[in-house]
Amino acid sequence: EARGWIVEQAGARFFLYIHLFEPHKPYFPMDPYAGEFSQVAPPGYRPGIVVEMVKSMYMGGLVDEEVLERYLAHESDKYDAEVAATDAAIGALFAALEELSIREKTLVAITSDHGEAFGEHGRVAHANSLYDELLRIPLIFVGPGVPEGERRAEPVELKDTGRTLLELAHVPGAHRMEGRSLFAEEASA
Repeated sequence: EARGWIVEQAGARFFLYIHLFEPHKPYFPMDPYAGEFSQVAPPGYRPGIVVEMVKSMYMGGLVDEEVLERYLAHESDKYDAEVAATDAAIGALFAALEELSIREKTLVAITSDHGEAFGEHGRVAHANSLYDELLRIPLIFVGPGVPEGERRAEPVELKDTGRTLLELAHVPGAHRMEGRSLFAEEASA
């Protein structure tokens, strides 16, 4: 669908926002990724049971920790399958940009709103802690004005994404946006 929409723009400048909701609970990975990354669910597994078990543990209930570990591993595998499917979708977008001969002049940002916990620090899901497994997310920029292969370690905020994109695209008034430009020197050059 994105490829068709891009073709309809007939070479004009465009902004396209694609929200890939996966990977996200509940995990229902599609084929072929489901079979490659996740196996048949362990006996007794059902969506939501991991959260129920962890809540029970916090309330002092008895939980079979070996069963919980199997369920967590299964959910982690399903998450990995959804990550692989998302990666393939992003790859298809880049292939379409290449096929349309606009890959080199198209600015792309890839990010996420949060990570996911699968038992790290005794946590599951993504709404109950501020550990790295939830906070350290990808933020990838590719395209004109972005230094190729550069990696940075300093923390940034998602609000920096919009301003950075607008400045790299040379949109007037970008400096008025909240956040900071992550390539300020490169964008002004």
